[in-house]
Amino acid sequence: VAVRAVIEAGGEVVAESVEEIAEVAALAAELERPARALLRLNPSERIHAFRLATGGPGSPFGIAEADLDEAVDALLLAAPWVRGEGIHVHRGSQNTSAAGFLRHASDVVRLARRAAARGLPVATINLGGGLGVLPGDGTRLDHEALGKGLRRLHREVEEALPGVRFVLEPGRWLVAEEGTLLLRVQRVLRRDERVFVVVDGGFDCFLFATEGHRFGPPHPVRNLSRSDAPPQRVTLVGPACTPVDTLAAEIAIPEPRRGDLLALGHAGAYAAGASPRGFLGRRPAREVVLDSYEVTPPRVL
Repeated sequence: VAVRAVIEAGGEVVAESVEEIAEVAALAAELERPARALLRLNPSERIHAFRLATGGPGSPFGIAEADLDEAVDALLLAAPWVRGEGIHVHRGSQNTSAAGFLRHASDVVRLARRAAARGLPVATINLGGGLGVLPGDGTRLDHEALGKGLRRLHREVEEALPGVRFVLEPGRWLVAEEGTLLLRVQRVLRRDERVFVVVDGGFDCFLFATEGHRFGPPHPVRNLSRSDAPPQRVTLVGPACTPVDTLAAEIAIPEPRRGDLLALGHAGAYAAGASPRGFLGRRPAREVVLDSYEVTPPRVL
Protein backbone atom coordinates (compact mmCIF):
# COMPACT_ATOMS: atom_id res chain seq x y z
CA VAL A 1 0.00 0.00 0.00
CA ALA A 2 2.77 2.44 0.94
CA VAL A 3 4.77 1.78 -2.25
CA ARG A 4 1.64 2.23 -4.34
CA ALA A 5 0.99 5.59 -2.67
CA VAL A 6 4.58 6.74 -3.29
CA ILE A 7 4.42 5.83 -6.97
CA GLU A 8 1.07 7.54 -7.41
CA ALA A 9 2.40 10.68 -5.68
CA GLY A 10 5.51 10.76 -7.84
CA GLY A 11 7.86 10.24 -4.90
CA GLU A 12 11.02 8.17 -4.71
CA VAL A 13 10.81 4.49 -3.78
CA VAL A 14 13.83 3.17 -1.88
CA ALA A 15 14.51 -0.40 -3.01
CA GLU A 16 16.32 -2.66 -0.53
CA SER A 17 16.79 -5.74 -2.70
CA VAL A 18 16.84 -7.00 -6.27
CA GLU A 19 13.52 -8.73 -5.57
CA GLU A 20 11.98 -5.45 -4.46
CA ILE A 21 13.08 -3.79 -7.70
CA ALA A 22 11.07 -6.41 -9.62
CA GLU A 23 8.06 -5.87 -7.33
CA VAL A 24 8.20 -2.10 -7.85
CA ALA A 25 8.42 -2.58 -11.62
CA ALA A 26 5.35 -4.84 -11.60
CA LEU A 27 3.35 -2.38 -9.52
CA ALA A 28 4.41 0.56 -11.68
CA ALA A 29 3.33 -1.34 -14.80
CA GLU A 30 -0.03 -2.10 -13.18
CA LEU A 31 -0.49 1.60 -12.39
CA GLU A 32 0.86 2.55 -15.81
CA ARG A 33 3.07 5.10 -14.11
CA PRO A 34 6.88 4.82 -14.01
CA ALA A 35 8.41 4.69 -10.53
CA ARG A 36 11.35 6.79 -9.43
CA ALA A 37 13.77 4.70 -7.39
CA LEU A 38 16.85 4.87 -5.20
CA LEU A 39 18.95 1.86 -4.27
CA ARG A 40 19.41 1.43 -0.53
CA LEU A 41 22.94 0.16 -0.11
CA ASN A 42 24.51 -1.49 2.91
CA PRO A 43 28.18 -0.45 3.05
CA SER A 44 30.79 -2.94 4.17
CA GLU A 45 32.39 -0.57 6.69
CA ARG A 46 31.00 -0.10 10.20
CA ILE A 47 31.50 3.47 11.48
CA HIS A 48 31.29 3.42 15.26
CA ALA A 49 30.29 7.08 15.53
CA PHE A 50 26.81 5.70 14.88
CA ARG A 51 26.10 4.15 18.25
CA LEU A 52 23.15 2.17 16.88
CA ALA A 53 24.07 0.48 13.60
CA THR A 54 21.64 -0.14 10.74
CA GLY A 55 24.40 -0.62 8.20
CA GLY A 56 27.68 -2.47 8.01
CA PRO A 57 28.65 -6.14 8.47
CA GLY A 58 25.80 -8.30 9.69
CA SER A 59 23.05 -5.74 9.05
CA PRO A 60 19.90 -7.07 7.33
CA PHE A 61 19.02 -3.68 5.86
CA GLY A 62 19.78 -2.69 2.29
CA ILE A 63 21.71 -4.22 -0.59
CA ALA A 64 25.16 -5.44 0.40
CA GLU A 65 28.00 -3.44 -1.11
CA ALA A 66 29.28 -6.64 -2.72
CA ASP A 67 26.00 -6.89 -4.65
CA LEU A 68 25.98 -3.30 -5.90
CA ASP A 69 26.73 -4.17 -9.53
CA GLU A 70 23.95 -6.78 -9.66
CA ALA A 71 21.46 -4.32 -8.15
CA VAL A 72 22.35 -1.54 -10.60
CA ASP A 73 21.97 -3.97 -13.51
CA ALA A 74 18.57 -5.09 -12.21
CA LEU A 75 17.44 -1.48 -11.86
CA LEU A 76 18.51 -0.65 -15.41
CA LEU A 77 16.74 -3.73 -16.73
CA ALA A 78 13.53 -2.66 -14.97
CA ALA A 79 13.17 0.29 -17.36
CA PRO A 80 10.88 1.83 -18.48
CA TRP A 81 8.72 1.14 -15.41
CA VAL A 82 11.45 1.92 -12.91
CA ARG A 83 13.73 4.92 -13.31
CA GLY A 84 16.86 4.83 -11.19
CA GLU A 85 17.83 8.20 -9.73
CA GLY A 86 20.53 7.49 -7.18
CA ILE A 87 21.39 5.76 -3.92
CA HIS A 88 20.40 5.83 -0.26
CA VAL A 89 22.50 4.77 2.73
CA HIS A 90 21.25 4.84 6.33
CA ARG A 91 24.19 3.66 8.37
CA GLY A 92 22.82 4.10 11.88
CA SER A 93 21.67 6.55 14.51
CA GLN A 94 22.80 8.36 17.68
CA ASN A 95 25.78 10.00 15.97
CA THR A 96 27.00 13.15 17.72
CA SER A 97 30.28 13.35 15.78
CA ALA A 98 30.45 15.71 12.79
CA ALA A 99 33.71 14.05 11.74
CA GLY A 100 32.08 10.63 11.95
CA PHE A 101 29.15 11.70 9.79
CA LEU A 102 31.46 13.30 7.22
CA ARG A 103 33.42 10.05 7.04
CA HIS A 104 30.11 8.30 6.38
CA ALA A 105 29.17 10.87 3.72
CA SER A 106 32.50 10.44 1.93
CA ASP A 107 32.00 6.69 1.87
CA VAL A 108 28.47 7.08 0.47
CA VAL A 109 29.88 9.30 -2.27
CA ARG A 110 32.34 6.53 -3.09
CA LEU A 111 29.43 4.13 -3.53
CA ALA A 112 27.56 6.67 -5.66
CA ARG A 113 30.54 7.07 -7.96
CA ARG A 114 30.77 3.30 -8.32
CA ALA A 115 27.06 3.04 -9.12
CA ALA A 116 27.36 5.84 -11.67
CA ALA A 117 30.32 4.12 -13.33
CA ARG A 118 28.11 1.03 -13.67
CA GLY A 119 25.53 3.12 -15.53
CA LEU A 120 23.11 4.27 -12.83
CA PRO A 121 21.98 7.89 -13.28
CA VAL A 122 22.83 9.48 -9.93
CA ALA A 123 20.80 12.64 -9.39
CA THR A 124 20.29 12.04 -5.65
CA ILE A 125 22.65 10.88 -2.91
CA ASN A 126 20.57 10.28 0.22
CA LEU A 127 22.90 10.23 3.21
CA GLY A 128 20.22 8.96 5.58
CA GLY A 129 19.87 10.28 9.09
CA GLY A 130 21.19 9.32 12.49
CA LEU A 131 22.12 12.79 13.75
CA GLY A 132 22.39 12.40 17.51
CA VAL A 133 20.39 14.54 19.93
CA LEU A 134 21.65 13.66 23.38
CA PRO A 135 25.36 14.20 24.16
CA GLY A 136 26.35 10.55 24.46
CA ASP A 137 30.00 11.30 25.23
CA GLY A 138 29.57 14.76 26.74
CA THR A 139 29.62 16.65 23.44
CA ARG A 140 26.82 17.78 21.17
CA LEU A 141 26.76 17.46 17.40
CA ASP A 142 28.58 20.41 15.82
CA HIS A 143 26.04 21.04 13.07
CA GLU A 144 27.94 24.05 11.73
CA ALA A 145 31.07 21.97 11.15
CA LEU A 146 28.93 19.23 9.61
CA GLY A 147 27.24 21.71 7.26
CA LYS A 148 30.55 23.17 6.12
CA GLY A 149 31.98 19.72 5.50
CA LEU A 150 28.94 18.58 3.52
CA ARG A 151 28.96 21.70 1.37
CA ARG A 152 32.64 21.18 0.60
CA LEU A 153 32.05 17.51 -0.25
CA HIS A 154 29.07 18.41 -2.44
CA ARG A 155 31.17 20.85 -4.47
CA GLU A 156 33.72 18.11 -5.07
CA VAL A 157 31.05 15.59 -6.12
CA GLU A 158 29.39 18.00 -8.54
CA GLU A 159 32.52 17.99 -10.68
CA ALA A 160 31.92 14.30 -11.47
CA LEU A 161 28.12 14.26 -11.12
CA PRO A 162 26.79 17.67 -12.27
CA GLY A 163 23.52 18.66 -10.66
CA VAL A 164 23.60 15.92 -8.01
CA ARG A 165 21.84 16.74 -4.76
CA PHE A 166 22.54 15.62 -1.21
CA VAL A 167 19.55 14.62 0.93
CA LEU A 168 19.55 14.32 4.73
CA GLU A 169 16.91 12.76 6.98
CA PRO A 170 17.39 14.69 10.25
CA GLY A 171 13.83 14.16 11.56
CA ARG A 172 14.63 13.20 15.15
CA TRP A 173 17.35 15.83 15.38
CA LEU A 174 14.79 18.47 14.38
CA VAL A 175 11.94 17.52 16.71
CA ALA A 176 13.25 15.55 19.70
CA GLU A 177 14.17 18.52 21.88
CA GLU A 178 10.85 20.24 21.13
CA GLY A 179 8.78 17.61 22.94
CA THR A 180 8.11 17.34 26.68
CA LEU A 181 6.59 14.46 28.65
CA LEU A 182 4.61 15.69 31.67
CA LEU A 183 4.67 13.35 34.66
CA ARG A 184 2.85 13.58 38.00
CA VAL A 185 4.64 12.43 41.16
CA GLN A 186 2.66 9.57 42.73
CA ARG A 187 4.83 9.00 45.77
CA VAL A 188 8.31 9.50 47.18
CA LEU A 189 10.02 6.45 48.71
CA ARG A 190 13.16 6.37 50.83
CA ARG A 191 15.13 3.15 50.72
CA ASP A 192 18.33 3.19 52.78
CA GLU A 193 20.20 6.24 51.47
CA ARG A 194 18.35 6.46 48.15
CA VAL A 195 15.24 8.44 47.27
CA PHE A 196 12.90 7.00 44.64
CA VAL A 197 10.34 9.23 42.97
CA VAL A 198 7.49 7.23 41.42
CA VAL A 199 5.72 9.02 38.56
CA ASP A 200 2.63 8.12 36.56
CA GLY A 201 4.41 7.21 33.33
CA GLY A 202 7.56 5.45 32.25
CA PHE A 203 8.61 2.96 29.64
CA ASP A 204 4.95 2.42 28.68
CA CYS A 205 4.90 5.92 27.16
CA PHE A 206 8.61 6.68 26.52
CA LEU A 207 10.68 3.50 26.25
CA PHE A 208 13.76 5.18 24.80
CA ALA A 209 14.09 7.50 27.79
CA THR A 210 14.58 4.60 30.22
CA GLU A 211 17.81 3.09 31.53
CA GLY A 212 19.13 0.46 29.15
CA HIS A 213 17.15 1.75 26.15
CA ARG A 214 18.65 5.17 25.62
CA PHE A 215 22.07 6.31 24.51
CA GLY A 216 23.75 8.89 26.71
CA PRO A 217 22.76 10.51 30.01
CA PRO A 218 19.21 10.81 31.36
CA HIS A 219 16.85 13.22 29.66
CA PRO A 220 16.62 16.63 31.36
CA VAL A 221 14.04 16.78 34.16
CA ARG A 222 12.41 19.90 35.64
CA ASN A 223 10.08 20.28 38.61
CA LEU A 224 7.40 22.61 37.25
CA SER A 225 5.51 22.76 40.55
CA ARG A 226 8.40 23.88 42.77
CA SER A 227 11.32 24.99 40.65
CA ASP A 228 12.81 26.99 43.54
CA ALA A 229 12.90 24.04 45.96
CA PRO A 230 16.31 22.90 47.25
CA PRO A 231 17.96 20.28 45.02
CA GLN A 232 17.69 16.63 45.96
CA ARG A 233 19.36 13.59 44.45
CA VAL A 234 16.68 11.13 43.37
CA THR A 235 16.02 8.16 41.11
CA LEU A 236 13.02 8.68 38.85
CA VAL A 237 10.99 5.54 38.17
CA GLY A 238 7.72 4.72 36.43
CA PRO A 239 4.82 2.80 37.97
CA ALA A 240 5.61 -0.65 36.54
CA CYS A 241 7.03 -3.37 38.78
CA THR A 242 10.24 -3.83 36.80
CA PRO A 243 13.70 -2.22 36.98
CA VAL A 244 13.36 -1.52 33.25
CA ASP A 245 10.98 1.28 34.23
CA THR A 246 13.73 3.65 35.38
CA LEU A 247 13.84 7.06 33.74
CA ALA A 248 16.85 8.49 35.55
CA ALA A 249 19.17 7.22 38.26
CA GLU A 250 20.67 9.54 40.88
CA ILE A 251 19.88 12.91 39.30
CA ALA A 252 19.62 16.22 41.17
CA ILE A 253 16.33 18.12 40.74
CA PRO A 254 14.33 20.53 42.94
CA GLU A 255 12.98 18.40 45.78
CA PRO A 256 9.89 16.59 44.45
CA ARG A 257 6.79 15.92 46.52
CA ARG A 258 3.62 13.95 45.92
CA GLY A 259 1.47 15.74 43.32
CA ASP A 260 4.31 17.74 41.77
CA LEU A 261 4.34 18.04 37.98
CA LEU A 262 7.66 17.09 36.39
CA ALA A 263 8.76 17.77 32.81
CA LEU A 264 10.95 15.23 31.00
CA GLY A 265 12.64 16.77 27.97
CA HIS A 266 13.65 15.49 24.54
CA ALA A 267 10.31 13.70 24.10
CA GLY A 268 9.53 14.93 20.60
CA ALA A 269 10.54 11.72 18.81
CA TYR A 270 10.16 7.99 19.42
CA ALA A 271 8.14 8.50 22.59
CA ALA A 272 4.75 6.78 22.95
CA GLY A 273 4.79 5.53 19.37
CA ALA A 274 7.77 3.26 20.08
CA SER A 275 6.72 2.15 23.57
CA PRO A 276 4.86 -0.94 24.90
CA ARG A 277 1.45 0.66 25.09
CA GLY A 278 -1.04 -0.82 27.56
CA PHE A 279 1.57 -2.68 29.66
CA LEU A 280 -0.08 -3.87 32.89
CA GLY A 281 -3.28 -2.21 31.75
CA ARG A 282 -1.78 1.28 31.77
CA ARG A 283 -3.89 3.92 30.04
CA PRO A 284 -2.29 5.37 26.90
CA ALA A 285 -0.54 8.72 26.99
CA ARG A 286 -2.16 11.75 25.39
CA GLU A 287 -0.50 14.20 23.05
CA VAL A 288 -1.07 17.95 22.94
CA VAL A 289 0.44 19.99 20.11
CA LEU A 290 1.22 23.69 20.49
CA ASP A 291 0.99 25.39 17.10
CA SER A 292 1.43 29.16 16.85
CA TYR A 293 0.50 29.47 20.53
CA GLU A 294 -2.74 27.53 19.99
CA VAL A 295 -3.25 24.16 21.65
CA THR A 296 -4.89 21.37 19.69
CA PRO A 297 -7.33 19.08 21.56
CA PRO A 298 -5.58 16.19 23.34
CA ARG A 299 -5.55 12.90 21.47
CA VAL A 300 -4.59 9.39 22.47
CA LEU A 301 -1.23 8.40 21.02
